[in-house]
Amino acid sequence: CAAVPTSKTAAAAAAEFLVVRDNLDSLMAGGSADVSKYDGYSSCPLVTKQGAVMFMEFGYDGKILETFTPFGIDQSKETFPMWLVKSQLLPWAYWNFMTKGFIPWGEYKRMREKLLARLAAMPKLV
Repeated sequence: CAAVPTSKTAAAAAAEFLVVRDNLDSLMAGGSADVSKYDGYSSCPLVTKQGAVMFMEFGYDGKILETFTPFGIDQSKETFPMWLVKSQLLPWAYWNFMTKGFIPWGEYKRMREKLLARLAAMPKLV
């Protein structure tokens, strides 16, 4: 155990892995070793009953960092789709991707951030 302010969850480990990977990639390419920062991300899928989960994602200071809200899923409510994520998708992703060093939702976040940065840099049409 380490005396650092991080959650001891698979979600936190995956997020921390992405930061370490990005920083090592940058360092090995001759860049800075601090291009990526860990925001304290962790996740807690709270099973409220059979077939229903509230999927809580948060960072340092309780900052809400929801992944599924952009897809129209209200993570503050217990839902069946989140039950499927917890019971089916996450175990499958863990064994098929995470144990091999690939974090699908981390790649999604990185691609989304790059896309949003490009869109913000585009000239306004109106």
